[in-house]
Amino acid sequence: MSNSIELFNDFSSRGIRLWAESGKLKFKAEQGRLADSDRVLLSNHKSELLQLLTAKTCKRCGTPMQHIEAGYFSCPKCRYQLVESNSGFWLSETR
Repeated sequence: MSNSIELFNDFSSRGIRLWAESGKLKFKAEQGRLADSDRVLLSNHKSELLQLLTAKTCKRCGTPMQHIEAGYFSCPKCRYQLVESNSGFWLSETR
């Protein structure tokens, strides 16, 4: 997988949460859910994923994210939303 959005979507669909915190790529997954090959993918695509998770422009369609409320941004064209946490951002797909 060379596309960071596809990679993000794959991890999200398997219940693995990715986010950026203080310039570092972080993840949270249930024990045993993250395979060694997943760790290699995260390492190999770290810079692209960090860029995706910290951008204020939708990486899926290039549209500027709209500010919804404090710490929340949403793409008007896609179903993605960028949410600011205490020390970084994480990307989620709205339902």
